[in-house]
Amino acid sequence: PRINILAPINYLPEPILVDIFQLTLQTDNSVSGPLAQAIKLSSVCRYWREVATNISSLWTEYSFCKPISPNDTLPLLFLSRSKGQLLNVAYDTRYFTMSNYDQLSDFFRCPPLAQRLRKLSLEVCVKGSDLPFDPITKLTAALSSCERPHPNLRTLDIQGPVGCHIP
Repeated sequence: PRINILAPINYLPEPILVDIFQLTLQTDNSVSGPLAQAIKLSSVCRYWREVATNISSLWTEYSFCKPISPNDTLPLLFLSRSKGQLLNVAYDTRYFTMSNYDQLSDFFRCPPLAQRLRKLSLEVCVKGSDLPFDPITKLTAALSSCERPHPNLRTLDIQGPVGCHIP
């Protein structure tokens, strides 16, 4: 509506609004993560969308808590809005099925992602947890299925429940 046009925040210079957006993400401790916050910021009004979608640093961190299907457009949005910047990706695989790990292999082989991945954090459950397969073996297979290396990967963080040993 036209009321948004009259809101005082729409008269802030773009550099100040950019600073506010970046500070918002730095102080965000929500479960949904920085990308969800960036999406919320870009959904307020047309002006905020224009500003937020052009700040590539708002789109460089993403947490996946569900498997990505080949038809999922969110990762493509994430990759395009981050405009070539290196990416930090967190993946919670604790609720995955065996076929979800196969989808994870496809995700790791995605060339735009493989070239730009700086940090990969994985949360896994471990063998002996009522699963008919070993998640660590499936995860290792997913990571080793990559035909191309991840040249910018600096951090690989794999975490499991307290007291578990991850080789």
